[in-house]
Amino acid sequence: MLIDVRPVAKLTGPDPLDVAAALAPVFGALGGAVGSGPAERGAAGSGPAERGAAGSGPAERGAAGPGPAERGAALSAYAADDVRTVIGGCAQDPHIFDTTIAGNLRLARPAATDEELASAAGRAGLLPWITSLPLGWDTPVGAHGTAISGGQRQRLALARALLVDPPLMILDEPTAHLDPDSRRALTADILTVTQGRATLLITHDLDGLDQVDEIVVLDHGRVAERGTHAELLRSAGLYRLLWQSSHPDG
Repeated sequence: MLIDVRPVAKLTGPDPLDVAAALAPVFGALGGAVGSGPAERGAAGSGPAERGAAGSGPAERGAAGPGPAERGAALSAYAADDVRTVIGGCAQDPHIFDTTIAGNLRLARPAATDEELASAAGRAGLLPWITSLPLGWDTPVGAHGTAISGGQRQRLALARALLVDPPLMILDEPTAHLDPDSRRALTADILTVTQGRATLLITHDLDGLDQVDEIVVLDHGRVAERGTHAELLRSAGLYRLLWQSSHPDG
């Protein structure tokens, strides 16, 4: 697992933020090399995935955040807004604010232009839906996004992350609570829009993992196996059992 995580200057803190150091506990727990070079991109260039069996706790590990760095300054030493320009992503249950579509996006970048909003929404697969609405960008989404569907909430959160355009994306169960068709569609779009950036995908959903660079399978908090989709299917391990149970027709 090779991640391109370079220091970013001009952040509010004791030193330039060293993303590799800040995320050392996360990738160290997965047994991966941190900051050892540019990511090895597969066909879709989507980056590594962390695949957890039930009870392995990957979502909890991702949601809790990376914690203090083993070298350099702790992530908490930097201004939160600065950190968000370097590390972004989507949580399993992203918070959607009781405002409009445009208002939710501009929370990530208040000075974003209309063109930048449209670009982010387009990459997240939201733009056709937004332009079809009578109120367009001014459509209220309701408290916690209750006025829109679960898939639209996830895509809105993805567009918000893309608007910031961080070099590192962490996606924690982005397809949770969606129906199978919505899961597949969102996964395909995520793999497309995260090309060219370091991405950690934490998921229990196997669809689309054939396009990531490396899969790390967790079982009760420990690394059970790792490799590409094809490599793991050739081995008689946990991943192949999970794949066969979710894809009985092959």
